[in-house]
Amino acid sequence: MPQPTYDTAAVWSLRITTKILGHTTGIVKVRSTDEGENDDEASKGVIHKTLLCCYSRYYRAALQGAFAEASSRSIVLDLDPVSCNTLIGWLYSGKLPTGGRREQFFALYIFADKIDMLALRRAIMTRVVGNKSDGLALPSFEKAALALNSLPQTSPLYRWLLDTYIHHWLPEYEAPEDFLPNGFLVDW
Repeated sequence: MPQPTYDTAAVWSLRITTKILGHTTGIVKVRSTDEGENDDEASKGVIHKTLLCCYSRYYRAALQGAFAEASSRSIVLDLDPVSCNTLIGWLYSGKLPTGGRREQFFALYIFADKIDMLALRRAIMTRVVGNKSDGLALPSFEKAALALNSLPQTSPLYRWLLDTYIHHWLPEYEAPEDFLPNGFLVDW
């Protein structure tokens, strides 16, 4: 029986996810990777191939196209174990973990940007902007620098970081020049 195809979803949808889970059986093994991580620390799991392709144009091209990955039954995700588990959980539930600091989602946002997963980027931005548990606490410069060095200036997370630092940074805080990229400081 031929597998149904789905357009890349711009938002997570229970209807689409349920339809995919009910009509497809192809799965792909996933493994996290992180510098300094050994195999015992890696997060491992399985994802329905069609579900991953539905939410990511990159994986749609890689897993359904003429690339070597299309015949592979496993992929390595450029994510730390926590972010990998968050991605898998979000794909199946549409939910991100509650609590914690905004910056815990920066690495996952960068990954979602690389693999063109618009629905996940939107979910993360909704969580980052609406996260009240941080109060007005600024994201750490080190975590912000990771995002700022990896994202285009047109990225919503980049713009949010810029707006947040413009409106909430005070001179008594640590000096941003030591951490933040020069291009960001010029925009600031």
